[in-house]
Amino acid sequence: MRIAVPFTRGVIAQHPGHCEAFLVADVEAGAVTRERELTNPGHGPGGPPPLFLAGEGVSELLAWGLPVEARDKFAALGIRVRLGATGEPRKALREYLAGTLLYVEEGLDGGGACAGHDHGRGEDGVDGEDPDPDPELDVREVAARDRHGLIFRKFGGLEAGQAFVLVNDHDPKPLYYQLAAEQAGRFSWDYLAQGPEVWRVRIGRV
Repeated sequence: MRIAVPFTRGVIAQHPGHCEAFLVADVEAGAVTRERELTNPGHGPGGPPPLFLAGEGVSELLAWGLPVEARDKFAALGIRVRLGATGEPRKALREYLAGTLLYVEEGLDGGGACAGHDHGRGEDGVDGEDPDPDPELDVREVAARDRHGLIFRKFGGLEAGQAFVLVNDHDPKPLYYQLAAEQAGRFSWDYLAQGPEVWRVRIGRV
């Protein structure tokens, strides 16, 4: 999987949309295998941040805070958001992967906050809630020419046993044939809804 951490001046930013850059890390078997620092495009060319990170194949965002409407935008692109992380980004990422990250409770709406301690949060930073097993990737508002590339990057970030739900405005059967040609025996395809206006397909890595 690929995780992004927004930061400004060496610490996790209060709001990902306002950060200077993103630490983007590839993770396999709980260990970081590659790191990059990518400048935040903001709302200029290459932005906004949710679309920018989706285009980079990011599947999780480890952040301090984020307004609800922004969380929905990330979720629609198949990016799972983990809130309540503060401090130096690489240290927070290591602790998150080790399950020892101390979350904060304030500032989760993207505003300022004071740091706290571990309050018995789940890995999503929300008391008593389990993460959604299959995040959605809604491509209905994505330009047609960009859809397959975005979907294949999302698929490429899956580990065995993981899946996402593709939401489209037409039957993505051509995508199925492309996956069958390039990923034969390595993917699953299950229709959850078949039109007439919305198609939902659960795509998994096997």
